[in-house]
Amino acid sequence: MKIFLPVVLFLISFSVTAQSVSQDDFKVFSKNDFKISYPSAWRVDTSGTMNSKVFFFSPADGPDDKFSDNLNVMIQSLGGQPIDIQKYKEISEQQIKVMFSDGKMEESKVVNANGREEYHLSYEFSQGIFRLKVLAICFIKNDNAYLATFTSEASKFDRYRPTAEKMLETFAGI
Repeated sequence: MKIFLPVVLFLISFSVTAQSVSQDDFKVFSKNDFKISYPSAWRVDTSGTMNSKVFFFSPADGPDDKFSDNLNVMIQSLGGQPIDIQKYKEISEQQIKVMFSDGKMEESKVVNANGREEYHLSYEFSQGIFRLKVLAICFIKNDNAYLATFTSEASKFDRYRPTAEKMLETFAGI
């Protein structure tokens, strides 16, 4: 069975600028066996767009913005296949090479964090008129891969990184 790994999700609607967010300004979102904290000013979308469980969108910067920087969560059934986090990493790396001819892998590693093995991934690629950068974390629990992916315009990524990292650090199975 071919694994279709949801490593990137796009919603091209409007652009935003990053903001510094203190931990006190975060809310907790809990659903479908996972929880994650997100900035209280960010918009939450649970419509299931692109097979996501939830999208968090940062506030829009203005009417001329073209890309909405976001973090999404997906849960992928592994269908009983013997896939551990190392195999998931290998599949992800292969798919990124195939999907993005101009992709630039920045980080792809398995780490022990939060009491579990996690796959950490960061890469950059072009999609239409946008140069995008992704920061993602994945863990496997109960035959499911839990994937949280932050996507931003590459030019804005460094401004968003602290907030994205705070969100990803709180991503957990429940």
